[in-house]
Amino acid sequence: MPLLATIDPRRSLRARFAGILGGCGLAFALSGALLVGSYERDQVQQSLGQGLRREAELLGRTLSITLQEQLLLVRQLASQPVLASGLMEAGEARLLLEQQRGQHPALMWLAVTDAMGRVRVGTGTLLEGQDLSAEPWFAEGMKHPWIGERRAAGRLAPHVPLSRDGQVAQLIDLAAPLVDYQGRTVGVVVARLAWSWLDELHSALHAEGHRSPGTDSLVLDRLGLVSIGPAALLGQPLAVPGLRGLLDGAAPAVLTWPDGQRYLTALARDDGLPGPSAGLKVVVRQRDEDAFGEVRQLARQLVAVGVAAALVFMALSIWLAGRIARPVKALSDAAERMARGQPPRFAPVPAQRRDEVAGLAAAMRTLHDELQQRMAEQQRSTLRFQALFEGAPVAIYLSVDGQLVLANTSCLQLFGAADLAELRGKCTTELIHPDERALLERRIQRMRELQALDQPIPMVEQRILRLDGGVRDVELTALPLDLDGAHGVHVALRDITERKRTARALAESEDRLQLVLRGTGAAVWDWVAGSRSLYLSPTWSALLGLAEGQLPADRAQWIARLHADDRDRVVAELEGLAAGHADRLHTEFRICDEGGVERSLLVRAFLVRDAAGQPVRMMGSASDISEIREARRLLLQREALLKQTSRMAKVGGWSLDLVNQTTEWTDEVSRMHELPVGEAPSLALMTERLGAAWPQVVAIAREAIATHSTYDTEISITLPSGQSKWIRLIGTPVFDGDRAVRLEGTIQDVTDRHRAEEAVRVLNAELEARVLARTAQLRAANAELDAFAYAVSHDLRAPLRAMSGFSQALLEDCGPQLDSEARLYLDQIIQASSRMGGLIDGLLTLSRSTRGELRSDEVNLSTLALRALADLRAADPQREVQVDIEPGLMVSGDARMLDAVVRNLIGNAWKYTGRQPQARIALASVQRGGQRWIEVRDNGAGFDMAHAGRLFKAFARLHRQDEFAGIGIGLATVQRIVQRHGGSIEAEGQPGQGAVFSFTLPAPTPGAQPLPALSDERPSP
Repeated sequence: MPLLATIDPRRSLRARFAGILGGCGLAFALSGALLVGSYERDQVQQSLGQGLRREAELLGRTLSITLQEQLLLVRQLASQPVLASGLMEAGEARLLLEQQRGQHPALMWLAVTDAMGRVRVGTGTLLEGQDLSAEPWFAEGMKHPWIGERRAAGRLAPHVPLSRDGQVAQLIDLAAPLVDYQGRTVGVVVARLAWSWLDELHSALHAEGHRSPGTDSLVLDRLGLVSIGPAALLGQPLAVPGLRGLLDGAAPAVLTWPDGQRYLTALARDDGLPGPSAGLKVVVRQRDEDAFGEVRQLARQLVAVGVAAALVFMALSIWLAGRIARPVKALSDAAERMARGQPPRFAPVPAQRRDEVAGLAAAMRTLHDELQQRMAEQQRSTLRFQALFEGAPVAIYLSVDGQLVLANTSCLQLFGAADLAELRGKCTTELIHPDERALLERRIQRMRELQALDQPIPMVEQRILRLDGGVRDVELTALPLDLDGAHGVHVALRDITERKRTARALAESEDRLQLVLRGTGAAVWDWVAGSRSLYLSPTWSALLGLAEGQLPADRAQWIARLHADDRDRVVAELEGLAAGHADRLHTEFRICDEGGVERSLLVRAFLVRDAAGQPVRMMGSASDISEIREARRLLLQREALLKQTSRMAKVGGWSLDLVNQTTEWTDEVSRMHELPVGEAPSLALMTERLGAAWPQVVAIAREAIATHSTYDTEISITLPSGQSKWIRLIGTPVFDGDRAVRLEGTIQDVTDRHRAEEAVRVLNAELEARVLARTAQLRAANAELDAFAYAVSHDLRAPLRAMSGFSQALLEDCGPQLDSEARLYLDQIIQASSRMGGLIDGLLTLSRSTRGELRSDEVNLSTLALRALADLRAADPQREVQVDIEPGLMVSGDARMLDAVVRNLIGNAWKYTGRQPQARIALASVQRGGQRWIEVRDNGAGFDMAHAGRLFKAFARLHRQDEFAGIGIGLATVQRIVQRHGGSIEAEGQPGQGAVFSFTLPAPTPGAQPLPALSDERPSP
């Protein structure tokens, strides 16, 4: 910086001399006062600090000794073996503890625990029997005598007085191991000491000693929290900068405390005594103003002496400076007039003066003349630059340290400013679009780097913000400048908003065109006549089945792709359009793509002519219509099929416009109503053909419109030829909002169906009469069969009973006189009679199973099976059979007949498993072939499948009578009952491995009568 720039013209030489000399004197005085004051302060601080440290050590030692005395009491109690051995009764131990507590009121609670932490005995019976093993004093007290930290009363809180501030009392734990006669630790003796007692002891000790003014003390616990001291600091860590140094043994020092005041602070620890320690630290402090008041008074006196000496020096300097300042003041006035552009008045300098002032006056005259000449030249240059700057066609502004200071007219117009005042002082980043401000900073930094490397500075595009909030796009060139240490930037802006808008519109139009072409699959070409300029859109490649960007190389390859049947025609049409024989072309033809697949194209083209009417340009498009042509072919094919189907089914379609009262129908409707095919449909013609049925149709249609439903009705019409027809009308209304606008439907000729229905009705009447007659005949035959069966049963049973009765009487009366052979004959007669009776009963049962009316009940086969098994168990209670009956097997049928089926099948299973030591019988259902089969399964004698065909024949048996008794009627009866119910029955078995009988029956129907319970009556066996 130039030397003259450091001179403040507002200060005279007198003031400078006075300031320099007075300042030097004052500095010497203050320095002396500071040195003396600092030395005295150090001496006082060292002396007072040692005294404060001794006081802190005395307080700390006293508190520690007091705590150890209390701990000694606990240790003495713990050292009594009789207390540890358990020989002392709980009451005696409690009395001992109460005596100790009475002698030491500061002890809030004394207790003895066992080795598990459970309180054996305690003062006031407090907490006796409770588990306190989680307490910190227990773990430490089991190992060694221990003094704990200050903490809340915890479980003792309800039993101890509150503190002076009304809070829960704070206690300190004292513990010692309880040792028995053998030296084993069997528990802990614990005492909880009131912390308030230590607080009062501290206050008493503090009051007894001689204290300097402004001195107080604090006690910190093992965790560094304030335990005794000002209320604002209690329970908080002492956050005093420099206190850590005192803890590490540093000398007392002046520290700034949380209240903002400075104190001379000393600290002492209680870890110098033997035995357990509470970890207390005592801090003694004295206010700074009380400790160093005399030192400050001495410093003030020294400063007063120094100020007086400085004033004397200042008065002397003012007198000396006056002799020098007058000629210099005259030169200063002349320089100020030169700065304002006024002619200076140089005061004459005495000739005898040849000092620096005279030389300065001569130099000022020379400087004035040179400045006048340069200012005139600069004014001319400024006018030329201003004309060039304001007339520039681009916006230009200059910024210094990010603030705009200068702008031309084009710049004001670009930013929408009325004058320079609206822009001057604005931060240049505010004129840039927010999204690009960070980018501009990086660009300017890059420009500075390029400028330093002597490389050209590129032009960039940027968005700016006008004062009215509008956004403009500009091309920006920035030239960084160094303006005497300030960062300047010369910026030129060219408005390119319209150019970019046009470019965007063009790009959007091109993108839109490409999207349309891609979406429609159309391919476009543009050919300029008389040149090789031919534009083909990218979609041509896909249209021809070629890879992207690949196209036929020449005209011959294009023509070769045309279908042979279309080639000559298409070439002639295109050449005719190019020659100007037509203005437009619309044609369809086929091509073969790269894969040999035939495609159909639709080509539209038009010709552009010049003013003379000559062709200058041909443009067009081609679209793949292969799918459209295929759809058209399928549509025509299906339309023909629909017409043929409609004609064969005699179904026609119709539509009635309710707004315009017009109608349409298909050709089949015309044929159905004997109208010429192709005749224009009309509502009047429809009304005429429907005749008397028209009002009925109108009423039905109105109801469908009102209910928004579809109607379906059949009516009879009479055609002009006299032929009567039945037609089926189906119609549905079509709505526009809530308004019906059209009726649509079908008409079907159902005359043949009505004739067939009439024939069926006649045939049904005849058939019903035949059925009634045949039923009467069957009833008569069944009645005769019942009478015959009864007669046979009665006539056969009478002699059978006589043979059996007489044989039994003969055996009973004359048995002793008969030999064994005669008795054997009589036994065989009796058995044969019994078997004959069974055969008669079986025949009657078999006869009844094929006759009689079937009831339709809802029958539970599971219940029937359980009842049958219960009867069998009652008849043979010694048998042990494992039974598995599936519950809820419901069927539909005659309950009494189905009971016979179940009893026969279950009875057979019971009989044929009689020789099995572990007999098993099961009734269950399975799904097979889409049907439900009910199976009766056993593990009995089984049978050979080679003889399965005889199972269901009457009186046919597969086992001998002496093996298994029976007459061979049961399975035949079962088969006939199952078949009468519309079911079937099958059997499967193996000799010695059991048998399975499977049958089907109808499932329950919703209308079937449920069977509440089976009566006690039994069907005939």
